[in-house]
Amino acid sequence: PPLQPGQIDLLIFNASLHYAVDLKKCLRSAAQLLRSGGALIIMDTPVLVGDFTALPPTEGQSLRRGRQLPLAELKQALTTAGLTFEIRQPKRGWRWSIRQWRIRFFGGPGFTLPFIIARH
Repeated sequence: PPLQPGQIDLLIFNASLHYAVDLKKCLRSAAQLLRSGGALIIMDTPVLVGDFTALPPTEGQSLRRGRQLPLAELKQALTTAGLTFEIRQPKRGWRWSIRQWRIRFFGGPGFTLPFIIARH
């Protein structure tokens, strides 16, 4: 729907932000919709574990690997959008640990599903 800037108190990205084609543009647009003091919540978005800044992106592409977001890229996009943010790591059970071990064992990058609270 057509929304005016400063019209939204709370905006939630639930298991969807990692599908954004242009992460910076998406978060910048979201930040414009928030009222002063409004909150943007990011949850169930896979964020890569480790430092992926050493892997240079090809021309015009991001550092993304698969459908996970590098933490550095996400932080930069939030900051560029003018948002302050807090990242919380929820506790996961033993099944999550086994799943992460299997992913890494077979050559995949490990990831977390942080809960991020960003404010305008």
